[in-house]
Amino acid sequence: MNAMERITEFAKSIGVYHLTSETAWGWPILESIHYVGLSMLFGTVILYDLRVLGVAKSVPVKSLHRFIPIGVAGFIINLVTGVMFYISAPANYSYSPAFHVKVICLFIAGANVMIFYTFLAKRTNAVGAGEDAPLSSKIAAGVSFLAWSGVLAGGRFLGFFKPPQHWCEWCGLFS
Repeated sequence: MNAMERITEFAKSIGVYHLTSETAWGWPILESIHYVGLSMLFGTVILYDLRVLGVAKSVPVKSLHRFIPIGVAGFIINLVTGVMFYISAPANYSYSPAFHVKVICLFIAGANVMIFYTFLAKRTNAVGAGEDAPLSSKIAAGVSFLAWSGVLAGGRFLGFFKPPQHWCEWCGLFS
């Protein structure tokens, strides 16, 4: 049994496969929940990034940062539903360049968040109304904006781009 079959068997053993693949409403309901999480995440993180980049300077950065926990909750919702999608149909994702782009951008966004909160957040959140954020914070916000946009685009293309398994040279690692 290869890795894809093992993942699918795991999904069947915990009921996720049945929910997503054998019921009429399981996948659409999870997809709707995924979009709610996406809205929570993007609605907060992108607004914060745009303010750090200089949009809506009349708003203090800290006042937008208060909404970041909503974005974190959205990320958790998307992580859970995304894993459910993946384990239900691993071959649809593992061999897709759109999924690879999504995962790479997700890792870039995650590394950027760690760097931002380790080195830049305190100084960035002190930026008041009418003030510019430091250049280093603007760079982090730009990386964040681009990385999350890549996650969104990669996810959007998943539904339209399902290549055959032989298109992915490195996917043999999963068999």
